[in-house]
Order: sequence, then C-alpha cells, then structure tokens
Amino acid sequence: MKMKKFLKCFRSKKPGIDRTRLLTENNNNNTQDVQFEPNSGPQNAKSDGDSSRYQTLKHLDHLLQSVSTVKDIFALMNWVQTYQSEEKLCRPVETLLNGWWEKAKNKLSIIVKTYLDKILQHDRDQEDCYRDEDYIHIYVDTIQCINAVLSQELYVQVKETCFKELLTFVTRYAAEKKKALGKKVDGAAEMDKPITTHFLKTLKTCKELRKYVQTEDTIVTKEIMSALEELEADTLKLLMKFVSGIAEKHFKVHFKSDKRQFLLLDVVEKHFPKLQFAGEEQLYVMDEAYKILAQTYLQHLIKSSQSKLKKCWCPNIEQRIREEAEQLHKTMSDLAPSVNQRNCVLLQIPEVLDCKSIDPLKLIVGRIEKECLSESEDVQLLPDVLRWKGLSKVELREVLDALPDSQIKCKPQTLFCCFSCC
Repeated sequence: MKMKKFLKCFRSKKPGIDRTRLLTENNNNNTQDVQFEPNSGPQNAKSDGDSSRYQTLKHLDHLLQSVSTVKDIFALMNWVQTYQSEEKLCRPVETLLNGWWEKAKNKLSIIVKTYLDKILQHDRDQEDCYRDEDYIHIYVDTIQCINAVLSQELYVQVKETCFKELLTFVTRYAAEKKKALGKKVDGAAEMDKPITTHFLKTLKTCKELRKYVQTEDTIVTKEIMSALEELEADTLKLLMKFVSGIAEKHFKVHFKSDKRQFLLLDVVEKHFPKLQFAGEEQLYVMDEAYKILAQTYLQHLIKSSQSKLKKCWCPNIEQRIREEAEQLHKTMSDLAPSVNQRNCVLLQIPEVLDCKSIDPLKLIVGRIEKECLSESEDVQLLPDVLRWKGLSKVELREVLDALPDSQIKCKPQTLFCCFSCC
C-alpha cells in the first residue's frame, strides 16, 4: 500500500481498523504491503510482548519521517496518545515513547516552519499590494497556518512549539521588513510608484498578528508582541522620515519661489494613494504626516525673510499663508476623511501678523494656546513666531507673562529673530 493511502487509512476514524497490527505486521521498515484486519482499535490489540512494542516504535519512527502535513502528524499523535493510555507498557518502552513525542513535536515544528517560510517568500516576491488580497495575505495566511495546528485535539501539547515557530517567523519578518522599507525610503526619489502601501501593509500585518496572539499570556507570545510593536514603531518612524524628507526638500524652495502652486501637496497625493482597504492605517499615518507637514511649514516660514516673501509671493503674505494652510487640510482630509485638523496654528499666523498692538496680541496668543492643544509642538514655536513678527525682547516677555499657567517655554533668542524685520 502506498504511503499516502496508508496514512489516509491510518487517520481514518472508521471502526474496524487495527492500527497496532498495521504498524507491527511488517518487519521491513516500510508500509508498502500492510494489510488491515477488522478489530475495534488499539485498546483490543493483543501484544506479543515487548518485542512487538519495540517494533511498533520502529514503525512509528518511520512514519514520522514520512509525514508532511499537519493532519497526518496529528493522526499519528492521536493514535500514540491512545496507545499509551490503553496499553500496559514497561518503563523502557514508555521512555522511548516519550522520546518519540519530542521527535513528533520537532517534526511538527519543521512542517509549520515550512508553511511559514512559503508565506515569507511570497511576501518577498510581491512588488505591489494594490489589491485587497495582496494587502492582507501575510497575516491571514499566517493565522490560518497556526490555526490549522491549534484546531487539533492535541493542540495543548504542541501550542508552545507552534508559538515558538511563530516567534521565529515574526523575528525574521521584522528584520527583513526593516531592511526592505529602509531601502524604499532611501530610493524613493528614483521610484515612479508610491512606496507608502508597503508601510501601510506592514502596519496592518503587525496589528492583526498582535490581536491574534494577545489572548495567550505566555513568555513566547509576549516576545512576539514586543517584536511586532517594535516593527510597528520602526515602520512609522521610517515612513515619517520619508515625509520629513520630502517636506524639507520642498519647503527649502517653496518660500523662495514666486510660483503660486503648493507643489508639495501633489507629491503627497502621489505617494499616499487613497486605498479603500487600508482606511484605518492610512488615517493613522496621515495624522502623523499632517503633524510633520504643518510643523515643517511653520519652521521654514519663520526662517524666511518677510521682505523677501513679500517680493516673491505678494505683499499680502498673510492671505497666502491662510490659503496654503487651508489647502493642506483639504488634501489631508481627502486622503483620510476623518483625520484630525493639524493646521490650527498656521491658520492663526495671519491674525498674529496683522495685530498692531500688544494687548490684543496677548489675547490672540492665549487663544491659540487654548485652541491648539493637539499641536503642542507648533504652539512651542509661538515665541519664535512673535520674534519673526518683530517683537522686541521686552514685548515678547510681556506677551508671554500675560498667559496664566502657560506651557509655552520661551527659549533663548535663536536665528529666527535675525529675519524678524528683514
């Protein structure tokens, strides 16, 4: 009988198959000519002594080497468990069977690793992920692989083995992803296709795998959680490095250019295509990107000479700033409809510039600090904005001292003030 057919018969739950006889009847280390005889199962198998049990172990080892699926190895393990519970075994045989269990767990580990390796290879080969199935395949296939083991009757005995393989998989996946995503950031300028979908997919994979293992409170699952959380943080950090890079590159030119277009927004739309199946990750990422774009805009604005801005832009720079702040929010909202508004400080800059006396300015700055709590880093730039407006040290201190319980920290005068009235 062929091995495939033999295993099918062996794992069958139909009554009348004597699996003990199946294992011991042939003494040739293979199962090519195994015969089946009616019986009620291993509980009624008549032992010929310890020699037949050693022969059973010999055939179990041979079968263990031959199995290649989770279903087949669990068929063997289920039988062995019944055999151990219903046969009176001498201590040496019992010891050998315990050793067989360790071999079985190792074999199961190899089978699971093989499946997980294929999942990882498929991810390496995948260049794009613009379809739903490409976006979710890593975590869906991985969870299905682990569930194939944990759905078996003996999953308690092998659960630790299974999660150890998952930890190895996650560790390898994280190392490869960090390297691959880093290369995409470094080579983004030469790429025609957007790179951000790969980052969103990685964030989604980490989130779903974390949700899957967080119900198991073990040392191994905690290590898996830690590895996934670290990969999430590194992925977001790399993506925001990319956003910072394109923002810096654009704004170095933007505030010296006489062109009316806000060209950065075209670049953002190119690299952050709106994906129906990635809404949650895109919202999270766009919120972080929005913070960076708004803050970088403000930083470069107050480093610019007002007089030069009026020459290359227009005399009414306040209106231009307001328009671009609104354009920024519109673009980010289009890409992620529920994104938080992060242009609050930018929208207040024109009012700060238009204000001609100190007392009303105190009220404006106080209102900005109160209304723009979600933009705390931008709020901390307000002293530099006031210097850029042209306030003296005394006037700046008067405005800031008028803010009760203010969290704004007035830093030593920086290079921003050099341009205040230029």
